[in-house]
Amino acid sequence: MNVRLGIVLTIVAFAAYGQTPEPPGGGRSFSSWAYSEITAGNGVRLKLSHFQKQYGGTDYDFETCPGYSAIPDQVSEGSSHFCYACFEGNKGFDTGFFFYYDILVPNGTGGWMPSGYWVDGAAKVPMMGGRKIDCTIKRSGSSERAAGAPFSCETSWTREGNVSEPHWKITARDVTVIDASDSANVDRAGKLIGDNCQVFDTARCNWTRTQKSSAFLPDEKDWLPLTNWADSCPPATKEFVLKFSNAKGVNWSDTFGGKISGKVKADAFISSLEVTVEADYHHSITHSDSYSEEYTYNIPLGYQAGLYLQHGMLEVSGDFSIITDSDRFLVKNAVFRFPLTRDVMVAEQRVRRGIVKHVDLPCSAKQPALGAPPPPNATSGVATKVE
Repeated sequence: MNVRLGIVLTIVAFAAYGQTPEPPGGGRSFSSWAYSEITAGNGVRLKLSHFQKQYGGTDYDFETCPGYSAIPDQVSEGSSHFCYACFEGNKGFDTGFFFYYDILVPNGTGGWMPSGYWVDGAAKVPMMGGRKIDCTIKRSGSSERAAGAPFSCETSWTREGNVSEPHWKITARDVTVIDASDSANVDRAGKLIGDNCQVFDTARCNWTRTQKSSAFLPDEKDWLPLTNWADSCPPATKEFVLKFSNAKGVNWSDTFGGKISGKVKADAFISSLEVTVEADYHHSITHSDSYSEEYTYNIPLGYQAGLYLQHGMLEVSGDFSIITDSDRFLVKNAVFRFPLTRDVMVAEQRVRRGIVKHVDLPCSAKQPALGAPPPPNATSGVATKVE
């Protein structure tokens, strides 16, 4: 018996006392083995991106334990096992390795998507001496530890000595659910989306539409005033001609209760949104529109009037799964409304990009404040477009 084999057999016999299972090779002698367990917590899956027989800059020579599995390519929610051992005939005595797993999270449609984080794990089970185990969560594209990450990795051991069994458990922080349909949450939801979703369907921000996009004409309370009010009231003896010819853009803000269109940093987000809506509603969504057309209206004697814009709107809704540098959020029922930039057809009905309407009140009625919506008792009609 050579010296190496003598040492191996002695250690195996010692370690086998009481706890050690049968050698993982049908009786083959080994100097170290690492029957390993890796666990993915609730709402987490792991995808292997790299495995190497190396620890701390030292290369190791070992084999997959006969009858056992190599490190798995995927780890679903729950535990997976793998086993490596250094047998007689391998170079050296120790078992050491490291692995990289990408962390996946639900994408909201039944599938899984990258979370933007990965696991850097390693272990060394020596024939003699101190065992080692490591696990670090890192951001995608970085080799540095992600301080305060919304994922964590716990390590532990079972058994001892050259048959130590390393364990890794990767878990995620609980998801904070924010219902944007609750007006008390609108500002917080808008900030989360604005800060993290300049581009969505990414590791940081994933958007799932919960209903079909829709286009509609808003109610009177959401019409935009285009002119100040004028009148043909006494002592006027002829009709006043009210004109509108816009040489500047009409700016838009979030005037729709509970909607968060105006509460996000919208430019990049909106330019991405246009490619996700149905073809019938494909358009460049903006927060301003420009009207170069001219409209006119003859205010009847005894009346006062103003011109308003009833602009066709697109409504898009859905849920946003957001992973920040430290937390996980699900923003539910986020609803955005944006002005259409062209006419669209909805259920064989045309929704106009914009209609300019005159709104009339008798001279005896109180004139609405500047910029206010039409009074509920006012009458309206379509203003004449100057060709």
